[in-house]
Amino acid sequence: MIYKVKIEETVCGEFEVEADSKEEAFDIAVDNYNRGKLVLEPDELNATNEC
Repeated sequence: MIYKVKIEETVCGEFEVEADSKEEAFDIAVDNYNRGKLVLEPDELNATNEC
């Protein structure tokens, strides 16, 4: 019998962002991530979970 299995990986990375506030830093980071300027590499795997 064949079963389908889903695996979820969590990747995390730490980046420095210049900003005037924590909120602005978050917004800048999200924008940079969405534009492909902040890239998380597979070797930064934080956790693997069944889902």
